[in-house]
Amino acid sequence: MLYGDPGAVIPLNIPPTTGVVQLSIPPGLIVARRVAKAGFQAVSINWPFNSALPVVLSNGDALSSRVPVQLIGTGNSASGMMGLSRGSYLQCAPLGVDFGTDSDPELTQTPHRLRCSFKGIVPKADGALLFYMIGWGIGSIALTTRYGSDQLECMIGRGDRTEGGFFSTVLRKPGVEQLLEVEWRDMPGAVGGTISFFIDRKPAGGPFRTKLKPRIAPEMDFSVNAALGNTRQAVDGLTVRELGITFDRPVVDYSYPPVTNGPFNGSDLADLVVDARTIMVPQPVKTLAWRVADGSVSTIDVTIGPLFVPAGQAYKAVLEDWSTGAARGASQRAGDDAHRRSELSVRR
Repeated sequence: MLYGDPGAVIPLNIPPTTGVVQLSIPPGLIVARRVAKAGFQAVSINWPFNSALPVVLSNGDALSSRVPVQLIGTGNSASGMMGLSRGSYLQCAPLGVDFGTDSDPELTQTPHRLRCSFKGIVPKADGALLFYMIGWGIGSIALTTRYGSDQLECMIGRGDRTEGGFFSTVLRKPGVEQLLEVEWRDMPGAVGGTISFFIDRKPAGGPFRTKLKPRIAPEMDFSVNAALGNTRQAVDGLTVRELGITFDRPVVDYSYPPVTNGPFNGSDLADLVVDARTIMVPQPVKTLAWRVADGSVSTIDVTIGPLFVPAGQAYKAVLEDWSTGAARGASQRAGDDAHRRSELSVRR
């Protein structure tokens, strides 16, 4: 007997077999096949600088633990923002984000999508490092201000190669609080991908095609107003309200197309489920049957509702001795490694 809750998808856990089987589905029992499809889910991390503390911990659903961003040097905290000078910068700890590996060095650890965000006030400054993520000899993505212009600029890198020359087509406003962002998007199966800019969540340039794909490894971090601890490009008066990262995490989405009486591929039996998502009240027991190629028939009783054991009905439990760290074979034939099992009959 298999029990499952109303409103749920209930796996039948039927072992697969070879050939074609014949399904016999009783009326009222919705049997479906679980179909997996690879997809992506947007997740995010952000660091709000709304206190005077020199260390800010991340918020968001992208990481399993909170990652700190630390103020290096002297900062000026006011009005929920952190002010930086030429002698100070913000340094993040390694992010630990894993974008997966590939045997192709041009593809390994490539994000499907990655957006880097800086919210705050940027003065009139050339080459200000708003978001600089780099792993020496690994890869990079950087959001800066363009020299001699109020445009935003982006550079990406893989290994010892970098690619730049990407500029926003909309100008930022020096001295005004703004949300400044750059986003990388992969083009699977093609060379490179695209770079796009956003200002206050509105498109500000792109998408621009790239010739390479940035490599982002778990050990990489980022900084603001410095690159690898070097403040040669640091600017005075850079004020930070919030930093953020958004990226796409691989997920598996499931669909449940219904199946009907008749022939069914035996290798797909393990994917059969009862789709009780539209059933809100308990249902009586129903019996699903299937006949394999040799003519033998198997059945499984399915009850949608709480487990109910009538008074006097016996149940069987299987106990295994794992005291040594592995199942111990005590009652077995000579040379047989079968587990020791004890069967208990339990009555209400």
